[in-house]
Amino acid sequence: MAWFKGTASDWHDMMDQLSNLGADEHISAVTIYDGGSGYAIGDTISLATGTYNHAPELEVRSTNGGDTVATVASIVAGGTGYAVGDTLTIDGGTYSLPCVLEVTAESAGVVTALQINDPGIYSVQPAGTLTTTALTGSGNDDLTVTVTWNTGVTGIVVTAFISDAGGATVTPTDPVATTSSGSGTGAKFELTWTETAWVTDMNFSPQEVTSAVVAAGGTGYSVSDIITVAGGTYTETATFSVATVSGSTVLTVTPVGTGYYSTTPSNPAATTSVAGGSGCTLTITWQDLANGTSTTAEKHMVLHNSNEDVYFGIRAYNLTANDSDVWHIFSLAGFNSISTKIWEQPGYDSNNCYVSLHDGSFSYQMSITDRKIMAIFNIGSGQVYSSMYAGLIDTFMTENEWPYPNLVMGAYSEQVKYTYSGLFGGMHNPGAIQSADLGPGRMSMPDGTFKTVRNWYAQSGNVVADGTKVNIQPCGAQYNTVTYAEDQWYYSAAERSVYEFIRWSDLDDITVEKIRRINDEYLLIPATMVDSTTDRLLGTLTDVYWFDNSDGVLTPGDRLWVNGVAYRTYPNGKLSNKNNIFCIKEA
Repeated sequence: MAWFKGTASDWHDMMDQLSNLGADEHISAVTIYDGGSGYAIGDTISLATGTYNHAPELEVRSTNGGDTVATVASIVAGGTGYAVGDTLTIDGGTYSLPCVLEVTAESAGVVTALQINDPGIYSVQPAGTLTTTALTGSGNDDLTVTVTWNTGVTGIVVTAFISDAGGATVTPTDPVATTSSGSGTGAKFELTWTETAWVTDMNFSPQEVTSAVVAAGGTGYSVSDIITVAGGTYTETATFSVATVSGSTVLTVTPVGTGYYSTTPSNPAATTSVAGGSGCTLTITWQDLANGTSTTAEKHMVLHNSNEDVYFGIRAYNLTANDSDVWHIFSLAGFNSISTKIWEQPGYDSNNCYVSLHDGSFSYQMSITDRKIMAIFNIGSGQVYSSMYAGLIDTFMTENEWPYPNLVMGAYSEQVKYTYSGLFGGMHNPGAIQSADLGPGRMSMPDGTFKTVRNWYAQSGNVVADGTKVNIQPCGAQYNTVTYAEDQWYYSAAERSVYEFIRWSDLDDITVEKIRRINDEYLLIPATMVDSTTDRLLGTLTDVYWFDNSDGVLTPGDRLWVNGVAYRTYPNGKLSNKNNIFCIKEA
């Protein structure tokens, strides 16, 4: 899994960043090459080399202090059979990390120069002439050295956490030198890079014709002749009908097909005609594609993961009626490069899955794997958390039983501005703004049909119990208080009667404290999808969890650690009270 964080200048920039993050190489594993010195837990470490669309970051997770490290290694006997690049470690001493040397020069297999790759961390350093053991290469283990030690070194990096996996267009060469947000220096790392296979099949702001005036009338035309605009990049061309002529020269034209263009031709635009006329050029007025609604600033994207064969699309636009900047996300079954508009792509599922965003800057945190893309957007001066999930869930069925368990889910069921007072939808507890709304999620079912995903509707927190939806448990009603009485599990009574996730009477040995915390750690409950028609468990949202925060210890944006794994906490939309916080696995 790759975890990213950053800032987008606006909602269109966020789409471009998403395109790069899904395709570029990112850090998937870190090995400490040299722990350096002077670091503190929580320091941010940046890479000094490489080329990036999105700069990666490491975070110091633990350090050693007051230890001894190697500073100089001098050759006593050069040994035999060595080659440049061979690595070896010195023998003896007591250490938590061994000193690692690398051959930088040799003559006929005899080492003439060495460098210290990792100074090690020693509580007892070996003394005198030291023997060595090869780690890589064909040396004969007969190289001997003396080592100069530096004692009392503090802030040596022992473990580092990938706090941002980054997006590299050119990866750096190991070992990678670094810089730090604190006073630490000298840390170097060996990095493993991985590329998630998200391909951007489409990412542009579509334009369409609104009108045109004739620049040059040409000859050979008749009224009602159809002329086609030449040039530009398009999946559907713009066409005009000749409205009036003078002799055979075009005077005026009327739009017939408005087109679907990623880049428009320069004015005056040339045209073609199958009726025999030639030479007509037009000065065309273009606008953002409107799709039959009063919208502006359209941008369309289709993403495809070539490893898992997952498709989904995003349509970004501003709804002028309420000045809302939204992403509309939807499932697709494929991509046709010669198709026309995005809503005519294979398997397009019209839905109510919306993500309210902002035409100004906002921050984001995002998890990307080959199976899914999941994101939280912090908008509105840090007061609103809008979320999305697009891709496969982890199912309880086999691939033969359910080959395409695709979910697309926004935060809200309507196109509303982020300042709207009722923005309480979230990834673990999706709700609808009005009782008539389908809900902000759509789930591809085993039979190929789609079901709506929502837990509740309206600000009253009414539970959906009509047997036609998919719900996400263990939440389900918006405003319930966490209770641990007999036969209860964060549900209203109505919910429990339909969706019995756990019956306490069947688990007599379970106590409140066991479900709330184990060994002072939070117990994370997977966000589980339930088919309300059959009451069957379908699967879980990958890396999304609910936990009992009824004591209010954690607030939105906090990080929690469970068994050494990091999770980030988020609220449902604007609702930041203690019972509506969930978490996402960070790494």
